[in-house]
Amino acid sequence: MVKLERKIEMRRAKFEAQKQAKIRKGQLKWERRAAGRGVQPQVKPRLEEERTLAMIRENPSGIKLVVMGEKLGMDWRKLIPITKKLIDEGKIVKKEGKYLPT
Repeated sequence: MVKLERKIEMRRAKFEAQKQAKIRKGQLKWERRAAGRGVQPQVKPRLEEERTLAMIRENPSGIKLVVMGEKLGMDWRKLIPITKKLIDEGKIVKKEGKYLPT
């Protein structure tokens, strides 16, 4: 059992060392920038969610993903998981391909 725990700990240390090397090389830019500013990497998805919700609330008659993506300056496919999460939370509803505020 002790050998297994030691092996797991060594793998974790190796993974962390590889991750730090990638950060130093600039391959994980978002993590490096976030670490430098003291910001958690989860902030960006939260901001996209807030922008999406604000866009839907600005259009009470409903808005399609393609139009929303154009207005937000992002690919509409990236909005699919965000809108699903907002629907699950009960903040928006989907009717006839349009997203409406609740």
